[in-house]
Amino acid sequence: MLGGATAADRLSAAGEAFRTAGVYQAREHVALLASEAVAYSAGQALYRLRDMRDLAARGLSAESSDYEHAVMRYDEALADLRTAMRQDIGSTSGG
Repeated sequence: MLGGATAADRLSAAGEAFRTAGVYQAREHVALLASEAVAYSAGQALYRLRDMRDLAARGLSAESSDYEHAVMRYDEALADLRTAMRQDIGSTSGG
């Protein structure tokens, strides 16, 4: 669908994907229920995911160096979130 789409179409589709996936609702649940450390890490992961969404909305391919860098930053943010969650529940296992 997005291959021949205009920039406005891509931006709209990217925003709609975020809304229909419930990303912002999940963030609010985490903010209400999780510790501050987990909520912070979850917010950072959301910002990195949003960076990827914005790059896709601009039409960058998954093979572009900017997009690959954004994926790396998102992966790092997810690893930090997992660490914060494990610490929050008192688990030290990494697997």
